[in-house]
Amino acid sequence: MVLSHTAWGHDTVQVTHAPDGVATIVELQGNRISTLFAFGVIDTAERLEQGDLLCRQSRNRHTVRAIVPKKYSHLRVNSPKKEVAGRWQLGFSTGDACRALERVVTGEGSDVLAYTGPETTVTLELLKKKGDARLLLFGMKGSKPKELKYIATGPFRGPIRLPGRGLLQVDSLGPWSLTVH
Repeated sequence: MVLSHTAWGHDTVQVTHAPDGVATIVELQGNRISTLFAFGVIDTAERLEQGDLLCRQSRNRHTVRAIVPKKYSHLRVNSPKKEVAGRWQLGFSTGDACRALERVVTGEGSDVLAYTGPETTVTLELLKKKGDARLLLFGMKGSKPKELKYIATGPFRGPIRLPGRGLLQVDSLGPWSLTVH
């Protein structure tokens, strides 16, 4: 995937949405000195409103991914008030380009995984002693998010019911693993 937008500091980027029927995925790569937050923004002639925090990236060069709901026209990337945002890159892809959730999948930071199987149980493990995580299940078109689990602080290892096919968004600052049963 091409990270087509490069910026320093805080900036707002227009979303390049996937065609109807396919989820839009943002990919954000930061740097080793900054923590970055990407928020959805509704920016139309009638309305300007910052929306949900979509993903975050903390002091590394890992690429993080998140679903961008169709209601957002822009993304706002910034960092905590007392921190310099530094250089970052951002791009958009489609939900059908996500890696598959099969058997064991590991990652670090936010990611989106495609699950096409039946209802099952997965084991989530946070591999850091501190940190939080949130699992959301979206439809394959990137709609109707459902929160499956929120962990306020690690460590954590436990079962989570996955009700069936969809795009599973893992939002975590640290390393994690998912095992399908």
